[in-house]
Amino acid sequence: MSAHRQPLPAATARNRRDHDRTALRLPGQLYVPAEQSAQSCTVTDLSAGGVRLTCAEMLPASTSVILHIEGFGRFEAVTVHFTDGALSLRFACSQARQKRLLKQIDAFLDRGVSAAARCGLDLH
Repeated sequence: MSAHRQPLPAATARNRRDHDRTALRLPGQLYVPAEQSAQSCTVTDLSAGGVRLTCAEMLPASTSVILHIEGFGRFEAVTVHFTDGALSLRFACSQARQKRLLKQIDAFLDRGVSAAARCGLDLH
């Protein structure tokens, strides 16, 4: 598991995002409820609004999924696109959950995955 402290660009001509992305490498599990299937994945960048990950099977755009990221918890999401061997997801979560995720990302970068997990349990 590794991470880079410098956020990826928030918005460029090809890459329009509302939230800064953080490059990292964490194991995850991707579930597709409609197909009752699951696959292992590796999260390669994370933001309050979504995630980019690598996985064995391509999923079409607009597929509803549930992603579990080690140390960060469970996220309902929708697939956006699959390019260059990576799948992009947009989270479907509240602003409060997005704020908690930002705290988890900071805790992870400062102290590792166990700190992110503890921060995610703090609901205040």
